[in-house]
Amino acid sequence: MSADVVHHLYTRPADLLPWCGTTPGPDERTGDWNTGHDRDLLLECVSAGLPCCAACLSPQALGGWTPLILEEE
Repeated sequence: MSADVVHHLYTRPADLLPWCGTTPGPDERTGDWNTGHDRDLLLECVSAGLPCCAACLSPQALGGWTPLILEEE
């Protein structure tokens, strides 16, 4: 069985839980491994196409901005 590493946002370096409240470590239901990062590293993960938590990428979590909103030209 293979599982994804799902990236989440720590809003402060001292946080023990990501912004969404997901417990870091293995997910018993899916087998995914949940890991937290600071904002810049989370954005690098999503830019690289890695699985990231949609709640942690929300405008509320990222201070009013999200990489999920695409600008129209």
